[in-house]
Amino acid sequence: MSFRLQEAIMRKSGNVNKDISTENLLVNINEYLRQKTFEYPIEKNYPLIFVLGMHRSGTTLMTQVLRYHFGFSVINNIVARFWDNPLVGAVLYKSLNFEERETNGLESFYGKTKNVDEPHEFSYFWQKHFLMEDPSNYNAELQRPNIDWLALHKELQMVANVFQAPLIVKGFDIVFHMEQFIKSIPNAFYIFVERDKFDTAVSIYNGRLAYYGDESCWLGSYPVNYEELKSLPAKQQILGQINSFNEAFKSGLSICDERLQFKIKYSELATEPKRILGELGKKLQAQFPEHCFQLHDVVPNINLSTYKGSPLYDEFASL
Repeated sequence: MSFRLQEAIMRKSGNVNKDISTENLLVNINEYLRQKTFEYPIEKNYPLIFVLGMHRSGTTLMTQVLRYHFGFSVINNIVARFWDNPLVGAVLYKSLNFEERETNGLESFYGKTKNVDEPHEFSYFWQKHFLMEDPSNYNAELQRPNIDWLALHKELQMVANVFQAPLIVKGFDIVFHMEQFIKSIPNAFYIFVERDKFDTAVSIYNGRLAYYGDESCWLGSYPVNYEELKSLPAKQQILGQINSFNEAFKSGLSICDERLQFKIKYSELATEPKRILGELGKKLQAQFPEHCFQLHDVVPNINLSTYKGSPLYDEFASL
């Protein structure tokens, strides 16, 4: 049984259920598409904008804001269903002439968006390319020499060329291969979003309950020190997970040219969106002068979500 189906079965016990029959059919469709080779002309090398950051840190919000306020293309909920051949999803989406919703709504449920044109985490695409058969027991160093970086870049560029616009991609699992990824993927730009650690921890804790109905069930990616963390109490696991991944992201980005990255705090995006987006737009324009990064006239209305002052926040802060 695939890791994807195992995950779907586990989630039946929580409040976020997945239909097992649907998941199984999607797996079969993708296994079929994996055997097919489809081509699309890459007429322009579009910027690939990767949004990075810990789970529950605001990466989905950042992706939504970028999509709407800069008019970028995005790996949406249709494209992501074809993780083994996302070109198929991109062409399908475009051929159906979905009308892009001009909305300032920035809704999601634990990183999941519900409308077809909204961003998706794209985790199964990354797991495919990074050879992550079992994400809970992944040896990045062992698999790194086997990764086909050219194929990965080509798949993303074909999608961008279908949409004829810079492409925003959520890419959490890039964290396992940051240095090689930065060296191997041209025309890339990285946005790192960081949130108050204890707000992030409370949100992950609540997510465990929402998805699995059990605080002891792991939610999100598995850090390199997972074996050390899994025997700890749930709240200590979560803090260890956050610390490990934040350190890995920052270490990886330390080798990246400052002109190719933008670091933001979730709290600043929520309270000063016009300033943050203005600074980001200028940096993108300087790096990719052939594209227009003009900010949408309407500045997003973002509610700052914080658990400060709650008993659970204080409990995490005391650990």
